[in-house]
Amino acid sequence: MSGYVAPSEQPAPAGWSPAAKGGAALGCLVVLVGVVYFGLVHVMTGMAIKDFLNIDDKWVEEYCGEQHLTMKNMTDNLWWPGCDLVVDGDFSKCKGGCIKQQTMDDIDAFNEKYGGKLVSYKSRPGKGEKDKDLDVVTLTGWWLPAPNHKADTPRIVVQHGFTSNSNKHRTMFFAYQLRKIGFSVLVNNLRDHCYSEDSKERVVQWGHAYPYDLLGAWDYAVKDPDNNMGGSIGDDKVGIVGFSMGAFITTTVFGLEGRVPAVWVDAPPFSPLGGFKVGASAAMAGMGIGFLADVIIPPVWANLEAAAKEHGVDINENTPESALPKGPDTKRPIQWVGNKGDVTVAFADGAKLAAVLKKNDKKYKASKWDLEGSCNGETHCEDHIRIPDEYEAKLCSFWTEVFGLKESSCGLEEADSDTEAAAKSAKSDSDSDDATSRRLQQLVV
Repeated sequence: MSGYVAPSEQPAPAGWSPAAKGGAALGCLVVLVGVVYFGLVHVMTGMAIKDFLNIDDKWVEEYCGEQHLTMKNMTDNLWWPGCDLVVDGDFSKCKGGCIKQQTMDDIDAFNEKYGGKLVSYKSRPGKGEKDKDLDVVTLTGWWLPAPNHKADTPRIVVQHGFTSNSNKHRTMFFAYQLRKIGFSVLVNNLRDHCYSEDSKERVVQWGHAYPYDLLGAWDYAVKDPDNNMGGSIGDDKVGIVGFSMGAFITTTVFGLEGRVPAVWVDAPPFSPLGGFKVGASAAMAGMGIGFLADVIIPPVWANLEAAAKEHGVDINENTPESALPKGPDTKRPIQWVGNKGDVTVAFADGAKLAAVLKKNDKKYKASKWDLEGSCNGETHCEDHIRIPDEYEAKLCSFWTEVFGLKESSCGLEEADSDTEAAAKSAKSDSDSDDATSRRLQQLVV
């Protein structure tokens, strides 16, 4: 029949071909991938702003309000590794051997005997983004004197980390250790944290205002304007210790303030991005999209930085990398501590810090302490709790050299003797009990 064309012979519509069909499919795939990509970036940005940038009172105010904790009951009412939240000193539910009842009892007895008080002071004035003056806020922290504290007893400022504060387990345990070996302690709370005044920005500020909060605490420990510590003391008698983000701040401050004699930093992120990347990668892995981390995290981080700047905050304003080269050529000591199994801050960040310190070896005398192991499954800034005796000995050696003291001033040998005596006494009691048991068995037979 004229005009009929077999189906297989029908001409394709104008402009349509198998190649065109494939191109359209590819175009749809590209659009779909783009939608998924930007959707993921959007979702992850929201999560990042909520969890990494915004201040969450649930965490930064934890143990600072309704619980009415004091130094007398602090240890007995905190979260501890392997124990979850401990209430009224009941450590019976703790799993693993890291948290020991006797150690907790010792801390309780020590804190009750030597006490402490809350003190308030101002952050140091400073400049922020676009050379704008930073808000000066009132900070409040714990002043915890060493046994037999005198006006010339060296003082150490302890700086908490991300979503933490003065009252949490890391800072409280560390303060106890420092006091125990003869150093008085000021545990600082950053703005928006615990007892300290809230900021207008209400975001986690990292290298923006936080270095000036720590500098304000250090200034207060040096000058003691309220005479809480026995009066002012030389700059060379006030050191700083920091954990995690607090260690990042401490390292940064060490470069900004050349009068700080030495610092001890446990697991500092090398940068705010370093502090973010590990957690973000873990979160994506938990969502089953960890393989996309390398392409999703960079734009999310750029969005987060932009969100911070909308609040007038440049979280990269001051970092160890930018601040350390500004320090004087005086070879001041810095002790870095890191755990190879840390799943919160990359152990590799320590190598980045070491590279900067090596490049500035006329300015700093750097020491590195690599550790391995967990405290009931926790690997981030828990080594001082996991191996307390070894950690205290290291603290003693470092800080006595900094302050020109003898290691014997820490009293560790005396403590070891007391421990040994207690062990011998316990063994003697055990031997006596065994002998009594044997006699009873003979009588029964």
